[in-house]
Amino acid sequence: MLSCSVHKLLSSFFVDNVFATTLAGKINHMKSFKILLLSIAFIIASISSFGWWGQNGHRIVGEIADSYLSNKAKKAIREILGDESIAITSNWADFIKSDSEYQYIYNWHFIDMDSGLTKTQLQAYLQKDTAIDLFTKTNFLIRELKNKHQSADKRRMYLKLLIHFIGDIHQPFHVGRHDDLGGNKIKLTWFSTPTNLHAVWDEQLANFQQLSYTEYATAINHTTSKQRLAWQKQPISEWIIESHQIAERLYSGVTLDQKLSYRYNYDNIQILNERLVKAGVRLAGRRSHGPSRRTPRCFGTGRPQDNQDCFARSHQENEEDRMSKSQESATPNQALQRTAPVGHAACYPQSPPRRQRARPPLSLSLGSLGVGMFYRA
Repeated sequence: MLSCSVHKLLSSFFVDNVFATTLAGKINHMKSFKILLLSIAFIIASISSFGWWGQNGHRIVGEIADSYLSNKAKKAIREILGDESIAITSNWADFIKSDSEYQYIYNWHFIDMDSGLTKTQLQAYLQKDTAIDLFTKTNFLIRELKNKHQSADKRRMYLKLLIHFIGDIHQPFHVGRHDDLGGNKIKLTWFSTPTNLHAVWDEQLANFQQLSYTEYATAINHTTSKQRLAWQKQPISEWIIESHQIAERLYSGVTLDQKLSYRYNYDNIQILNERLVKAGVRLAGRRSHGPSRRTPRCFGTGRPQDNQDCFARSHQENEEDRMSKSQESATPNQALQRTAPVGHAACYPQSPPRRQRARPPLSLSLGSLGVGMFYRA
């Protein structure tokens, strides 16, 4: 009887210990799983805070541009891009950041401008700009797409980049200040999420609307023929200046560590929407290809009232070509040189090196790219 009781007691003891050990293991496993989830969430939040004109933003721009293309223009673009739409193609320039072969394109995504400059000073700087930046390389891409001797592979790559960079030009903080890396150093909170000013305008404002890119494009794409012609007639330098001046106003609208929420969305959503629409309209107004100046090819809308200004835009583009060529004669064309590549610090282990640029006029100092965790687009 005693031995039976002892046996039961020992059995109970071992069963309880096994259960306790199993329970403790499960608890530890759950704790580890929670830590893993928190780590993943932190990484995602960190990456998004160093983002670009987000995937949604670029796709909205592409979708709007596509809505203004004639059937002839769509066919011409399809011959270059294949079955991929402009909206989907628009993010390719960001996707390739994970490929070290394309590190040299890093500086093409943005241009830094000093604060407090007048429009005249900004124009003077851009006229003499010889740096590797968003302005000079957008002009480079447009010129190369007009080259009838361009290979099919390069034509495809250059069109993909141009679609993306026209979107980037219209994100105000891609034309922001060097000192804060286009708003990346201005730490904020978007509702309860730590972020920065650049990321708010890249993704968080657009994503807050909770619309797909097709729904968003449909909701905001309401323009008149007069608006489209006016926007498309402006040279790229005006697009740059326009974004920089908007960025200056947005800088003054926040303070470090400020908590942004519904009111910030209410005050600024119209600015965001206008930038997206203008980018799409202007993208549709650029010539997709074609070397001949006598027969300019515009993306076009297929409507006479919108295409009547095609030749005027062509003349403006030829002037931009002339200016861009004179800029490149001052410094060797480094578009395809990969001897000293630069890349996103968030994608590659090394920090990006300092940018080489000519000393700008009017005491403008755009300085170096910056190092560390800041992820520029």
